[in-house]
Amino acid sequence: MKNSYALMRTKTEIRPQIMAALGVDINDDGSKVDWEAFMTLNQLLRYKTATDDQFLDFFVKFFDPFSSPVPDTEVERIIDLLFGAEKVSENN
Repeated sequence: MKNSYALMRTKTEIRPQIMAALGVDINDDGSKVDWEAFMTLNQLLRYKTATDDQFLDFFVKFFDPFSSPVPDTEVERIIDLLFGAEKVSENN
């Protein structure tokens, strides 16, 4: 994770969850990112060229309560961390 240019723009605390959503075993120090996961990661976070289906698939896996549960109170904060928003307005 430390060598990924696409992940350099994300907050450190959510990088493991991003990788898990891409199907990378984050508990295995020897795990590697396959070509499809590499391309998806770059389309999502670096080049912003992912399709709607890729975004949907990613977020379904990212917020999957069985693999890496995210408390309801943290969902908005996590989305802000993913997309670099400083703070979401209460009125939006």
